[in-house]
Amino acid sequence: MDTHKNNKPSFQLARVDEGEALYAHTEIVMLSEVPPAEAMSRRRFLGTSISAAAALVLLSRCASTNATATAATTGTATSSALFAHKGPVFSVCISPDGKLLASGSLDNTIKLWRLPEGGWMNTLKGHNDGVLSVCISPDGTLLASGGADKTLRLWSLPKGTLLKTLTGHQSLIRSVCISPDGKWLASGGDDHTVRLWSLPKGTLSQTLTGHLSSVYSVCISPDGKLLASGGVDQSIRLWSLPEGVLVGTLEKHTNRINSLCISPDGKLLASGGLEHTLHLWGLPEGSWLQALEGQQSWTNALCISPDGSLLASGNDNHALQLWGLPEGSLGKTLTGHTSKVHSVCISPDGKLLASGGHDKTIRLWSLPDGEWVSSLVDMAASPNTARGTTVHMKNEYGQTLTYTLPCGTPLPAGATCVCNCVPGSMKPAAPPAPPRRGGGGGFHQRCSCVPVCTCQAVRCR
Repeated sequence: MDTHKNNKPSFQLARVDEGEALYAHTEIVMLSEVPPAEAMSRRRFLGTSISAAAALVLLSRCASTNATATAATTGTATSSALFAHKGPVFSVCISPDGKLLASGSLDNTIKLWRLPEGGWMNTLKGHNDGVLSVCISPDGTLLASGGADKTLRLWSLPKGTLLKTLTGHQSLIRSVCISPDGKWLASGGDDHTVRLWSLPKGTLSQTLTGHLSSVYSVCISPDGKLLASGGVDQSIRLWSLPEGVLVGTLEKHTNRINSLCISPDGKLLASGGLEHTLHLWGLPEGSWLQALEGQQSWTNALCISPDGSLLASGNDNHALQLWGLPEGSLGKTLTGHTSKVHSVCISPDGKLLASGGHDKTIRLWSLPDGEWVSSLVDMAASPNTARGTTVHMKNEYGQTLTYTLPCGTPLPAGATCVCNCVPGSMKPAAPPAPPRRGGGGGFHQRCSCVPVCTCQAVRCR
């Protein structure tokens, strides 16, 4: 509270979401101004203090209140208590063949998931602090991760074996990107630098300086000749590769830049951050093209579809937004996350959108319609009271897919219920009972698992 003489006292509340205090710059929210202290009675002063405290409670609750949009333009996912991680999900990345998804979380782990059915495959442990960024190599055999422990780690895929730990950054690493030819790894972080590492050895090649503060996003062009970086200093810097020479500085943003994405044809750069506006730039020259108005909140993540016709944004207001390119028309708003969306990624065939959020969930959406498909679930990360419904359904190729859906979700067309156990929750079955005297033969074993909703009377046999 400001109490300087002859000044009106005012309250400022700094909101830092739980589990993110070390990874985010504070958001300052001015609540209200109150009359001078000398004009207040004790009761009035106490009332103002209580109002400020109540506002703090409301502010923390607002972080978990889902923003809504009209039903005509909104795809909605029903909330559930089923989680993918034990902490907020800061990064998701889909492999080039579309068969694997990697996720990084503030629970210090990376998880591998099988697509399109969304089954959990493996949990990779090695980072000593939150994992803020993951990227899969173009050949799908290497995973790079960067974290708050100031290290980069290289993992083999699909096994998830830790190959190397790269050190050099002096602070947490916010973004990693592997070049299209798989020869370079770029990383950016809070030490104000962008670093280039040669692959597969992981040798530090160059340290690029020029940013005045934390680097939040790095992105390499499809031809591998250009690296874009952006962050707290509100500028986008373009670097030639592999030389690492600064070839341009783009300035249009008025606040921190959180995410950059280059289109598959290399001609368009999208940028977004702590503004309600996205910007489009022409590459390689870096010319400003247009601002996309209509963003409902701050932007945390961006991804352009493989055919370049769609831009997906993950936002602070718990929603995702779809934009048509190159015209920049606003399409659907996708709701379902119960906290801010940190990461988005579109599959190589352009039919699936994955999003990771502060609510510890990973959600899958169909494209281009933006309909919610499913949520990825690891029962080891979900509470014992988690409830859900598991269904089987076949895709257009005749493959049987398994989805875990939140309770009360309408069954997709063609879906059938399976044993009412969420995948991963099965406990060892009891040994069979001895045959009863007079024949008859034992009993049928049933599932023993956490409570789940039953969408029809189906039991394990």
